Amino acid sequence: MRRGTLVIVVFVLLAAVIVGVSLFFRNQPPVQITIAVDPLAESWLRIMQREFNASDTRLANSRRVQVNLTVVNDLDVWRSPSWNTQNHPDGWLPSSTAAVTYANAELNNVLQTIQPSTGRTLLIWGGYASRVNALTEDGTMALDWERVITAAGVRQWTSLGGESRWGNLKLAFPLADRTAAGLAVLFSGAAAVADNPALTGGNTRSTEFQQDMQTVIDSVPNFNTIGADVAAFTARGLASVDIAIGPESQWLQNLSAITRNEAVMFSYPEYTFVFDFPLAAWQDANTPAETREAVEAFGAWLMQPEQQRAASRFGLRPAEGTPMEADDLFVGADQYGIQRNPALLNIVQPPDRSAAQSLIQWFSTAAR
Repeated sequence: MRRGTLVIVVFVLLAAVIVGVSLFFRNQPPVQITIAVDPLAESWLRIMQREFNASDTRLANSRRVQVNLTVVNDLDVWRSPSWNTQNHPDGWLPSSTAAVTYANAELNNVLQTIQPSTGRTLLIWGGYASRVNALTEDGTMALDWERVITAAGVRQWTSLGGESRWGNLKLAFPLADRTAAGLAVLFSGAAAVADNPALTGGNTRSTEFQQDMQTVIDSVPNFNTIGADVAAFTARGLASVDIAIGPESQWLQNLSAITRNEAVMFSYPEYTFVFDFPLAAWQDANTPAETREAVEAFGAWLMQPEQQRAASRFGLRPAEGTPMEADDLFVGADQYGIQRNPALLNIVQPPDRSAAQSLIQWFSTAAR
C-alpha cells in the first residue's frame, strides 16, 4: 500500500474512532449534579435550573449535564455541619462568601469557589412612609442605625413625632439564629456601632453594641411571626410593623403588596451587608472529574448575560455592574428610594466563624 494511501486510511480510522467515542458519550445518561442553595436565592435558581437543564449543556466529552436542587439554610451548613465525604452536594450556592469561609473551617477546605459571585443583593431599611417621615423629621435625619437605636430606646410614637394611635415603635428583622439575613442585620448593626466595616470579635462582643442591639431587639414585638422574609411580613400592614431591615431582593418582590397599605420608603445603611451568592464545588480525593466539570459548567452558564439579566426579575443585582434601565422591579421602585447604583463605601466584612457563633448565641438569649 502506498504511503499516501496509508495516511488517508489511518486518518479515516482515527476520525471514525473520534466520532464513535463522541457518539458513545452523547448517548450516555447525563451527568447528574446536586446544587444546594440558600432560600434567599431559591426562586431565581429554580428557574435557572429548569432553563439550564433544557439548554443541552455538555461537557468536553459531549455528555449532557443535569442539575438537581436542594434548599439548605446557610446557617444549617456551617454552624453544625452534617455534610461529609459520603453525604454532600456537588455544589453549593450560599447567600454569601462568609458562609463558604465558615463552612470550610469545619470541613477541611473541601469547598472550592467556582464563581466568587453569581448575583448580589443588599441589606436595606424599609418602612411605611408615615413612620419614616416621623422618625426622620421628614427626611432631615438619616434612617439608619443611630436613629433607629435612639428611637427604640424611646419606644412611644408620641415621643417620636408620631400619632398616639400608632402605639409603640414596631421594628422587624429575621431571626439571626435561623437565617443568613438576620445574622447580616447583626453584622450591620455591630459595624455601625463600631464605626468600622471590618468586624472583629471585640466589636460583636462589645457592651455598647450589645446594649444598643438589645434595645432594638426589644422593639420587635414577636420574632416568631416574622419568618425568613421580612418584606412579606411587612406586607401584612402597619398593625404588624412600622420599620424593618432585610434583603433588597425581598423588598422588591413584595413591593406591590406593601404599597397597597401605604407608600414605603427605603434607605441604604452606611454599613451595609452584601449578599454575593458565590458558587462553590465540593472537591476531595473522591470527587469525579466529570462532577467538578459539571459544576463549573453550571457556574459559567449562570454568568452569561441572559442569566444575569434574569436575576433582576427576582430583585437580584447582577454579579457585576448595575441593574439595567429595563429592569422593571428596580425602575418601578426608584420612587420609593431604591437606587440602581447606590454608594457602597462601607461594605461589612464579617468576623471570623468563632465570633459569628458567639454573636448568634448571644442573640438567642437576647431575643427570648
